[in-house]
Amino acid sequence: FMSAHLPESVDAWRMVSARRSFAGSFPVARLARLRSQLAGDSGDVDYQLEFGRDDLGVAYLELQVRAVVDLLCQRTLEPFAPRWRWTCGSA
Repeated sequence: FMSAHLPESVDAWRMVSARRSFAGSFPVARLARLRSQLAGDSGDVDYQLEFGRDDLGVAYLELQVRAVVDLLCQRTLEPFAPRWRWTCGSA
């Protein structure tokens, strides 16, 4: 599993042909639209992308995202920080 930092833009078909993968993290503070809905902007978003072909030769992209974000409980008005984990695949 070869990993590199994600460039600003990628050619998906070249990434599939090369079976590239990317992994890294960035601060939650860089997500301006999300940040406006949070109780704070501390924490990081970790990601992994994998381009490839399945056993039938169909191109795919798998994305995994993990983050802990500061939210405000609407019932108690106390801050809390749930862990988020999301996996998405596309063929």
